[in-house]
Amino acid sequence: MENRDLALTAFALQKGYSLVLMKEGKLIAAKQGRGIRPLLELIEEDKGQLQGAYLGDKIFGRAAAFLAAYAGFAGVYARVISKPALDILRKYGIEVAFALQVPAILNREETGLCPMETLSATFNRLEEAPGKIREKLRELQQPGLVGKNGAEANNS
Repeated sequence: MENRDLALTAFALQKGYSLVLMKEGKLIAAKQGRGIRPLLELIEEDKGQLQGAYLGDKIFGRAAAFLAAYAGFAGVYARVISKPALDILRKYGIEVAFALQVPAILNREETGLCPMETLSATFNRLEEAPGKIREKLRELQQPGLVGKNGAEANNS
């Protein structure tokens, strides 16, 4: 990895965070959590620091790629990235590095696609992503609609 901030995101993920944000060689945010929720929270809490920053995430699917482009990240490091996410990042000129590429992100039960991966196929504009993802997360939290152990949607 040539980019210093991108390399630092990969290193920072080893500290046990599920998501990290680097800018100008400094860790400016770190979050714990499952699924796409930490990334959505980061974007919703934006204090003007996201534009041009580098994101590190464990599992990165198509919906996360839409959020990254929406937020204006300069680069993304993912331990696992889906091919559709990679395509979105490249389309928007976002530098990307990853450890493993997979065809798609599966749901936690591995019985089909992650709900966020499916949802993101309906996005027509970047601006739609945060609202539609937030709405889907709420829907998945309703009784009877969560996965086993009360798990929310997988990170995509």
